[in-house]
Order: sequence, then C-alpha cells, then structure tokens
Amino acid sequence: MARFTTWLYRIVLNLAFDRVRKPAFAPIEDAGDVRDDRPEPVERLIADQERRMLEQAMAHLSDRQRGAIALFHMEGLSGEQSAEAMNISAKAFESLLARARDALREQVRKIQDGGRQV
Repeated sequence: MARFTTWLYRIVLNLAFDRVRKPAFAPIEDAGDVRDDRPEPVERLIADQERRMLEQAMAHLSDRQRGAIALFHMEGLSGEQSAEAMNISAKAFESLLARARDALREQVRKIQDGGRQV
C-alpha cells in the first residue's frame, strides 16, 4: 500500500507540471507591438522583378543547363547527387554547371541591357 507522503508528492508534482504547461496570464497592454516580418513593398517589387528576370534568362538556356542549375541551386542537391540524377559523371556535371552559370550570367546581362532607357 502506498504511503500518504508518496501520494501527496505525486499530487504536488502533477500540479507543478500543470502550471508549467499552462501559459502564464499577462495583460494585453504588456504584450507590446507585434513585429511584421514581411518585406517592405519596394523590396517585394525588386524581388519579383529579379525573379522574373531570372526566369526569363533561364528560359534561354538549354534543357541540360537549366536542369543543372535547377538541381544544384534550386533543389539544393550536391554536385554528385545532381550528376547522378542527370546520369553523367561528377566531372561532366561540374563542367556543365560552369557553362550553365556563364550562359545564365550572359542572359541576365542581355536582359538588363535591353531593359535600360537611355
């Protein structure tokens, strides 16, 4: 048969657990301002323009180059994993990725130059 003190300790322990689980009450005035983590409208506009420019530049790459960029940079696969997914050697993937980056950089330059008002 359990002792009275064991039973009492269990009740106290359960009450302590319950108190920790329940959120503490605080008046709404003490809460302060809620921080807005969303980007400012101008930052969103710039990010949207950059995304559209990147999509436009990516559309001018070959399928293999676009695939290499997508696997490595967008999907976050390693070079070895990307090479395996494309069924090529790791060395061939490195070369393809380098050519794809160069072609993408050139396409972005062309788009930027074409969009300037002089």
